[in-house]
Amino acid sequence: MVRQLLTPRWLAIHVLAVTLVAACLWLGHWQLDRAAAVQQSASGASEPAAVPLASLTAPQGVLDGAVIGRKVTVRGVYDPEHAYLVPGQVHNGRPGYWLLSILRTPSGAGVLVARGWVPSPAAAASEPAPAGPVLVTGRLMDAQDPSGGLPPGTVLPPGQVAAASPVAMLSLVPYQLYDGYVALTTQQPPVPAGLTLVPSPRSSNPVPGFYLQHIAYVALWWLFAVFVVFFWWRLVRDQVAPRPGSGS
Repeated sequence: MVRQLLTPRWLAIHVLAVTLVAACLWLGHWQLDRAAAVQQSASGASEPAAVPLASLTAPQGVLDGAVIGRKVTVRGVYDPEHAYLVPGQVHNGRPGYWLLSILRTPSGAGVLVARGWVPSPAAAASEPAPAGPVLVTGRLMDAQDPSGGLPPGTVLPPGQVAAASPVAMLSLVPYQLYDGYVALTTQQPPVPAGLTLVPSPRSSNPVPGFYLQHIAYVALWWLFAVFVVFFWWRLVRDQVAPRPGSGS
């Protein structure tokens, strides 16, 4: 009887059943985590503490939507040869520029940091990035459109880039960059008192959908797992059950 269930065909059936059950259970737990994230967001829970950027993403990696809007920390030194202005940035109805610097991490990779907003290039001259090691805390934001919404063929003055986007920096820097940018909120040494910080709203709900919707999906995935086990059991039972006329 056992030998019947150890043929290559039946071994494949056993492996398929175990794989399907494991996948359904994992998907159920994953959906449960998403339901908890939705519930936490809806309850207005306090924002998680800042975490090192390297724990969420890697240089030249693609940002997961779930980490956009998280507070992060980055240690490094600002690259004095790659500091830029990003035009077309409005603050309280006033047009101006972002101060965009690149923070070189100990690994050698760079992180775009939007250090603040200024009304003019002249004002930017009085807000240089600090020299020496710094600890930046800020919100991890999705990269802007590389074109910055500018008409095709627009030529910017030296020292300006169209957007806070690693793609826009590919031809400008000789090292790897993290995806997205960090909107600075605090820094050690401290940010100058007169510098206007870049707005960086917390993502209200990084997980789409409703709590009960995700719970329903949890139940559905786990029901699929039960169905797979039941179907496998029926196949095994039919295989080992005595057949009419077999004399057993």
